Amino acid sequence: MLARVRRQNYAILFCRFLLAAVFLFSGFVKGVDPWGTAIKFGEYFAAFGWGNTGDFTFVLSVLLSAVEMTLGLGLLFGVGLRFTGMCTFLFMTGFTLLTLWIALTDPVADCGCFGDAVKLTNWQTFWKNIVLWPMSAAVWLWARRKRTAAEFGYAEPAAVFVRAFDGVQIGKDEERRRTRWQEIVLLGLFFLLSCGVGGYALLHLPVIDFLPFRVGVNIPQAMQASDEGTTETTLIYRDRLDGSEHEFSLNDTVWYDTVRWEYVDTRIVSKGESGAPAIREFAVFDDREDVTASLLEDPGRVCLLCVTDPVRVRGRCLQGMEQVARRAREEGARVLCVTPTPLEGMSLMRLGSEQVACYNIDATTLKTMLRARTGLVVLEGGVIVEKRNCRDLLSD
Repeated sequence: MLARVRRQNYAILFCRFLLAAVFLFSGFVKGVDPWGTAIKFGEYFAAFGWGNTGDFTFVLSVLLSAVEMTLGLGLLFGVGLRFTGMCTFLFMTGFTLLTLWIALTDPVADCGCFGDAVKLTNWQTFWKNIVLWPMSAAVWLWARRKRTAAEFGYAEPAAVFVRAFDGVQIGKDEERRRTRWQEIVLLGLFFLLSCGVGGYALLHLPVIDFLPFRVGVNIPQAMQASDEGTTETTLIYRDRLDGSEHEFSLNDTVWYDTVRWEYVDTRIVSKGESGAPAIREFAVFDDREDVTASLLEDPGRVCLLCVTDPVRVRGRCLQGMEQVARRAREEGARVLCVTPTPLEGMSLMRLGSEQVACYNIDATTLKTMLRARTGLVVLEGGVIVEKRNCRDLLSD
């Protein structure tokens, strides 16, 4: 009998730690890239017909990652296991049903459950949840029946944290009640710590970059297919006026008007035995010339001031960009502005006492290259050597 109980405890322990690992990983990769999670939320809301939700998607991205990491830490350390187990079960139940609907209707290309770190198809995500859902149910139901650490069959890791407060040992009912508020405090600290991960990445840049335009990448090499062959890229945009979707080639100029056209998806068709390049598109241009090749072939330092909306550049960001432009001019480096906003004849952008040439870039490329509305990307010989949020441009 005792051996069977121990086997059950070990099985539950395995399920608990596996769930903790999945939740921690899922929450962390979302937390270090809240921009990517917000973009995925925007795709979902567009599929649901909810329209533009603005900055609300950023709040949701930070909260979702924080909840996942909090549940993962709670499961790992056994803090408030009954409450944590119940929340994990409800979380898995809701998302299993949601991913079933997504797999059947296919409103988005991938669910984004592991951010840009691991790409899963919608059906792969659903079957992953089918495996984890009964584990979450087992952990919750098992935790509900236990009252003391002795009944759990092992010393809860939470006891380590509780002793740090007042030396209370988990084991007796009355002592368990005395530590309940301490478990609430610990879960609150886990949540605040998790929010800090997403908040830092949102205010600065992701501490770990899973995207193709990360520091150290050679853009010309990354744009080449792995083998011989060609690819045909089709951009899908939604007309904001009537909601209809249209397909464009990279050579089209109609979709440059981001006021009217909203990006939906990119479809790449391989012709031959080639593998898809890591970077599918990188083009910098205006209505007169395409400067992409000159930027990538320049052996010197090239500073790209990335601006989502030139009108919104002000305050500390404006001062930082002015400082970058001044230093680049003094050092003989090349500096220019890139933006997805239609230039409408504007070829120069004034930054305080400085002014720089301004060119267009695809909105999706800019979002992939820099997870910020405004910032800096530095190239040397086509290699990305530095990336900064505009908040970090101004030096003392």
